[in-house]
Amino acid sequence: MNYPTLPLFPGETIARCFNGLSGSPVYLVQSSSNALFVRKAAVNADVSLRLEQQFKKLSTFQKCSLPGVASPKILEATYYQDYFYMDLEYISGLDLIEYSAITDVSQLKKLGEQLGDFIIEMGKYPCVENPPGNVTQVFYNKTFSLVKKCPWLSDKLKVELFLSIKNVTQLMEGKSSLCHGDLTFENILIDKNGQIWLIDHLDSFCPFYWQDIAKLHQDLSGEWFRFRRPNACVPKYALAHLSNCILERICESDPSYYAAHYGLLAFVFARILPYTTT
Repeated sequence: MNYPTLPLFPGETIARCFNGLSGSPVYLVQSSSNALFVRKAAVNADVSLRLEQQFKKLSTFQKCSLPGVASPKILEATYYQDYFYMDLEYISGLDLIEYSAITDVSQLKKLGEQLGDFIIEMGKYPCVENPPGNVTQVFYNKTFSLVKKCPWLSDKLKVELFLSIKNVTQLMEGKSSLCHGDLTFENILIDKNGQIWLIDHLDSFCPFYWQDIAKLHQDLSGEWFRFRRPNACVPKYALAHLSNCILERICESDPSYYAAHYGLLAFVFARILPYTTT
């Protein structure tokens, strides 16, 4: 297999190349002592800046971990030929797609409560990214760009999308916090001890923890994971149970979130439309 030209040092071998979608190649490396770790490396200047931002975010996540929920340790973060890379602790476990297919309701309830509590905790930490000066303008610019790429959208759908975004931005204006940036089923791992691990943190155009709740419901409500894994055997009752546990936890802490939930979810799916083929 041909791998990209990436930092690989004496005694290291590539054990596996992951399917990274953030612009940074991600691969599993075996050291000279047979230890495994994950390396994320930039291949151009733009990606290098984004990866540095992800490093800052992950560093903050190390501080806000709750019992039962954590993020991989940063083993090293530096530059190679002017581009940034970082080495991370390798976590072995099932992702949330696999875990939901084999786990009983009581365990899913516990997991949902833990995730909900952690998302609430994230909301207490200041964001490490530059929050937009005008949330409404940022969302509208993103939406205009999406609409241009999807000329087949009906005028009715366009109007509904803009109205839902208007409602969301009114509720989010002036708010920011720490957020994961890409909280999907594939980026949540559960190890053999039941520990939850959040991986592949990304930068966000509008950093606020509400974005993570909506992104998670891309899989919980929209079952987007089935497009990437059509053979996944996750029962619908498991998804509904997880969603209810998480939303109950969130809305107990922040009742204002629910008014923005479906608008944010519409926006999350609208961002996928330009990449769909059917």
